[in-house]
Formats: sequence, structure tokens, C-alpha cells
Amino acid sequence: MANDPIMCFHHCQTDASLLCLSLPPVCPLCEGEVYTTPMKVPPFRLPSPFLHSTEAPYCVVLRPTHGTFLEDYSNAANLHVGVTNSRGAVYDYNEKGVNRSLEGWDQCVCVPVLQQYDEKCIALWDQKLEQHSAYNTWHPERYSQTDNNCYDFVLGFLRLLELQDTIPAIASRPEFCDQFIVPKTTEAARYISLYRKLRQEYVTVQYNTAL
Repeated sequence: MANDPIMCFHHCQTDASLLCLSLPPVCPLCEGEVYTTPMKVPPFRLPSPFLHSTEAPYCVVLRPTHGTFLEDYSNAANLHVGVTNSRGAVYDYNEKGVNRSLEGWDQCVCVPVLQQYDEKCIALWDQKLEQHSAYNTWHPERYSQTDNNCYDFVLGFLRLLELQDTIPAIASRPEFCDQFIVPKTTEAARYISLYRKLRQEYVTVQYNTAL
């Protein structure tokens, strides 16, 4: 990602975490020089909820319909969903029909749906994904924002893999969103909020490191 990662470090002898996108020259707590005085905890990157899809094969992936998560996402924004194949290429469905993004998606939220390493499912994944993408259901003229959209494409694929027994939530879009999508977007929203705050404040002090 082109965006700077969120960094965390402890400079002086306190339990406070200093969060930033780039290290400040002076500690806001003790006013000591950050680069020349010892740190209690050296800088490390906070885990980001965003990956490139090539890092997440065999997954459901999300991104905003327009723009990117860090720059454009809000609670009112529509999310677009797709499925990665064994190489992280993304298959998705919209008003243009089925799209195959061989280079993958950058800055997306990845939702693992396989609870364990399922050799049978993995072996069939790419074949079934191509088969599913060829169905008439996903022709451009059949696209509907409410009744036949990207979520229906993804859930239809998971059902084709006969994952209903291990993932009962794929039976309906609301159940799938509640169980799989909402927790991931909630985590992403917290990270986005902190990222945008740091772009304005440069560095912030946090006494509870949980985001």
C-alpha cells in the first residue's frame, strides 16, 4: 500500500503508547529527542486490516465500490465484494458482468471462509469458481443492486462448494453479513478513524493500546 502504516512506540518510562505515521523528533510526554534517547519499546507497525488480495487466496474480499478504505470509506459507503482464487486474483460481479482482476485488489479487507485446511475444497476451488462465473445468472443484463448483485455472486459460489454444513450463514445475505462482514468492517473502521486522526494530529498518546 502507498499509505503510511500506523507506528506505535513507548519512549519514556510510562505505559503510554505513542501512535504516529512517522516518528516525531521530540516525545510529547518527556520532550526528549526521540532519535537520540533510548526507547522503552522500539517502533513497530500496528496490524493493518487491509491486504493485497494476492496475500489472501481462497477468501472473500471487500473494498469500497468507489475509492479506497483509508481515503474514502464512511459508514454510508457501499462495499463491493468478490472472491479470490488460488493466486489471489479477484472474481466479482457488477453491472458489467463477471470481472476477473488477475492483478488482484489492493487495500482490501479479506474474509477467510474456510475454517480449516479443506483439501477437497481447495482442490476444487478454482475449477468451481470458473464454472460459477460462466452461469447465465451473472450476465450483465441480469445484474440488480438489490436482487442479483455481488453478494449473491459470492454466496452462490460458496453454496456451489457445498459449504452450507460448515458455514450455515451462507444461507442468506443478512446472516452472512452479520457473521462475517460486520466484524471485519468494524475493525477496519477503527483503524481508519485512527489513521485519519494521525494525519491531522501527527502523533497521539494512547494509554490503552487496544484499538
